[in-house]
Amino acid sequence: MFAYNKNLFDDRYEHFIQLREKYKDSFDQLHNNALNSVCKKEYAKGCFYLHLGYYSPSYEDMYVGGVKRGRLLKSGNTNYDYEYWYDKYGKMICSIFHTGGAKDQWYEKYYEFFIYKNGKCDVSVEYCKDSISGINFNSVSEYKIDGTKLTEYDRAVFTIEQKPNEIKIEQSEFESELLSAAMISEYFPTVNIIKNRKLTFYRSNDGMIAKYLIQELDTNGDPVNDGYVYDV
Repeated sequence: MFAYNKNLFDDRYEHFIQLREKYKDSFDQLHNNALNSVCKKEYAKGCFYLHLGYYSPSYEDMYVGGVKRGRLLKSGNTNYDYEYWYDKYGKMICSIFHTGGAKDQWYEKYYEFFIYKNGKCDVSVEYCKDSISGINFNSVSEYKIDGTKLTEYDRAVFTIEQKPNEIKIEQSEFESELLSAAMISEYFPTVNIIKNRKLTFYRSNDGMIAKYLIQELDTNGDPVNDGYVYDV
């Protein structure tokens, strides 16, 4: 893991711009492909604040801040917030976030489509759809997967002018197949602010994560303070 500086974020900025150019007009194609491939659906409630809701890929979201992941529902008959589509191989191909709940058709909906390479999710692209402004490109995410472990999760959220407004890079380390640390780097281009922080996880005797140390880092990766330990 390493801390991100301005030069590294500039490279990621341009990379995400290129991905947006590649997929900005692909909603109809990706949506039709998902409709033709979906074999199973899941539904979730109470996960409003997390990217991808119940299935947030962020280890930071999972353990820090007390944000609830919500719950999976037994069926889609209730007013769910998220629905997830799967293909015949069990791969998630689409996530839909209903900002006003599934029964309200006037609120914005966020469609995220997952693109696979060599059997693993490589990129996901997200579009916002509403009855007034139509379809707009919202974000793009990239995933690095080693076996069954997510070792890096990157996401760029775009402004209405279609420029990256926030870029977040989350790198993870594992020891004996267990999560041991995460490095989170964030860049806010409009105000030229970079933030780096490291999470070090501590486990209880039963192997569950019980505490974490959070430290702010400079762009060289050096701690700017001793940090604080929190209970999970």
